[in-house]
Amino acid sequence: MAASSKLMLESDSDMEHSALKMAAASETFDLLQGTLHENHTAFPIMLTLKPDDIPIYKIDMGKPAEERYIELAKDLAPKIREVSPLFDEVIEAIFPSGLSGFAKVTSRLTLRKVFDPEQTKEIKSIAEAAGIPVHQLMALNTFLDLMLGCTSGAALVKGDCKRKAGGDDPDHLMHFRTLEWGMDILRDILVIIEYINTSNGSNEVIARSVTYAGFVGMLTGVRKGLSVSLNFRPSH
Repeated sequence: MAASSKLMLESDSDMEHSALKMAAASETFDLLQGTLHENHTAFPIMLTLKPDDIPIYKIDMGKPAEERYIELAKDLAPKIREVSPLFDEVIEAIFPSGLSGFAKVTSRLTLRKVFDPEQTKEIKSIAEAAGIPVHQLMALNTFLDLMLGCTSGAALVKGDCKRKAGGDDPDHLMHFRTLEWGMDILRDILVIIEYINTSNGSNEVIARSVTYAGFVGMLTGVRKGLSVSLNFRPSH
């Protein structure tokens, strides 16, 4: 009774104000995630790449940070540059029209580095090789961290079929992460990264990651016996 009484005491004006705030927040979030994408972006809807179409690059962690992504950045420079207008779209979605211009100017001065100095060097080298402003590539890296939009999960895979055929395949879990970003232009810069470390005298792949060209670090990582991924939840 106490809880219902509190709800009844809320005035109509308060409820209307709360509803408007929730609607505004929801619209901004939907824009960033793509629900309103077709109405608010100049980018066309593109078909998802087939697995064979996603380029694979080896990143040597034994090299200096400034040299690791040079080949990738030069090869995919045109596609990386095509993503740069996305920065303006996100700024305009987050900030009111009167502040978006100020935010764009300020970002050139403030988006100069990330928390990790080594990753900062990697990002700056990619920006230089791809011919894109550093602050825009810094924004790509930070926005992807701040605006999670992909779901992770696990599914039980039965080994019954192979066992019936005479094989020995136990039940196991399949770890998955969907890339359901509404920002369709990101699909065109999907890459698979294979990390190696030649400073140890080996070319063995120590980890793999499905990510975006220009993004450093990992959103999804796989190595023998271990897989990790970020998971988005709209609420707790």
